[in-house]
Amino acid sequence: MSQRLEPPSVTTSDNGLDVNVETIKSPIPAVITRTTLPAPASNQKVGIWGLLKHAVGKDLSRLTMPILLNEPLSFLQRLGEYMEYHELITYASKSSDPVKRIEYITAFAMSALASGNVRLTKPFNPLLGETYELNHPELGFEFVAEQVSHHPPISAFFSQGPEFEFYGSVNPLVKFWGRSVEIVPQASFTLILKPYNEVYTWQAASCSVNNIMMGKMYMCLTGTMNIVCLQTHLNCNVKFNGPGRNGADPMVEGVVLEGKKPLRVIYGNWTEYLASTSYEIYEEVKNQYNKEFRKLEKKGFGEKCVICRDSNILWRVNKKPPNSKDLQYYYLTYFAMMLNEAVPEGGGDAAPPRTDCRYRPDIRLLEEGALDPAAKEKDRLENKQRSRSKMRKDFRPKWFKLGKDPATGNDNVYIFNQAYFNREFADADDIF
Repeated sequence: MSQRLEPPSVTTSDNGLDVNVETIKSPIPAVITRTTLPAPASNQKVGIWGLLKHAVGKDLSRLTMPILLNEPLSFLQRLGEYMEYHELITYASKSSDPVKRIEYITAFAMSALASGNVRLTKPFNPLLGETYELNHPELGFEFVAEQVSHHPPISAFFSQGPEFEFYGSVNPLVKFWGRSVEIVPQASFTLILKPYNEVYTWQAASCSVNNIMMGKMYMCLTGTMNIVCLQTHLNCNVKFNGPGRNGADPMVEGVVLEGKKPLRVIYGNWTEYLASTSYEIYEEVKNQYNKEFRKLEKKGFGEKCVICRDSNILWRVNKKPPNSKDLQYYYLTYFAMMLNEAVPEGGGDAAPPRTDCRYRPDIRLLEEGALDPAAKEKDRLENKQRSRSKMRKDFRPKWFKLGKDPATGNDNVYIFNQAYFNREFADADDIF
C-alpha cells in the first residue's frame, strides 16, 4: 500500500517555488510505498584488489563482478531515479520567466546526483532486451527504459507527463586506475517543456570513486555540465567542486548566461540543496560565502548571510529513510526502494512485459537477502546471454530505434517509438 503524504509547506507564486530566507530542511517525499527492504545488505567483505589488480586501465563494464558489490537494482532502475524530483519540471512549466525556467531545469538535471556521494554500490548490468517501466499512478508520469545494445552497453529511456517529454541514452565507461575508479557516463539528455515548446539538452558529468583500496571511499564529480535551451539561447554552465579527501563539501556553482552575459548563479551543496541569486550579489560575497559554507550548512539559510537573504531555494533533497545513513539498506532513498517492488500477481493489462527487470530472479533474491542463490542466478543469466550470440548479433530494440531526433536535429539518437503504450507484450523475449 502506498502512503500519500502532503508535500512540504512552501511559499509559492505563479512562477513556482519562490522561497527566501528559509532554513534548509529535507521535505518528506509525496509518495512512500515502503520504508525498508525485505532484508538488510550482507556485511560480508570482498577483496577488491584481488578482483581488480589485473584490470588497471581497462573498462570494468565488461568485467564480471561478485554480487557482494551490487545493490538490488538494475541500471535501468537507476535511470528511473532521474525522475525522483520531477516536480521541478512542473515548477519550470508554471514559470513565465525563461531564466527561472532554466534554473529549475538545471536543478532537475543535478538532482539525480544527490545520493551519489555515499551510495557507491553497483547496480546490476542490464541484459540485452531488458526493460523497466515506472508507472506509479500517484507520480503523474510514465517512464520506460530498455537495454538497446550489449557491446557497447547502451541503455535508452523515455518519460512523459502532462508538461514534458524527457529522454536520453547512457553508454557508461568505467575504468580502474589503481586507487580510484573513473566513471564516464557518455550520456545525453533532452527535455521538452511542452507549454513553451522549449527544448533543453545536456550531457552527464563524469565522476570518480576514490580510496578504493584503503580509507573511506568517496565520490567526486569532475568537469562541467552545460544545460542549454535551444529556443531562448539561455544556458547554465555548471562546475562541481568536491567532496575531497580533506572533507571538502560537495559544492556546485552554475552560471546562467544569455550569450556571454551572466545573469544568475545557481549554488549550493549538490547532495543537500540548490539555490539561486543574482550574478552581481554572488560575485560580491562569493569568497565570504565559501569561507562560511560549513557554518551555513549547519545553521541553514538566515538573514545574517547576505547571499542567503537575496536567494531563492530551487531544490532540497528529500528526507531519507531511517536506515539510509549506513549500508544496511544500500543507502537507498524512499524513491529507490519503490523501484523494485514486485509486480502484483494477476496484473492483467497493466502488467509489464516479462523482460521487465522486476522479474529478474538474481535482483529479487539479493533484495530478499538470499546471497548465494542470487549469485548463482546472476551467473546463470550472464551465461544464458553469452550463449545467445546469434540473438545479440541480430538484435533490434523493441521500443526504441536509431534515427534523427526531430527536437534537436541530432543523428544516431535512440527515439522511443510509443508502441510500448499499446501494451502488446505477448511476443516478449524470454531473457530471464
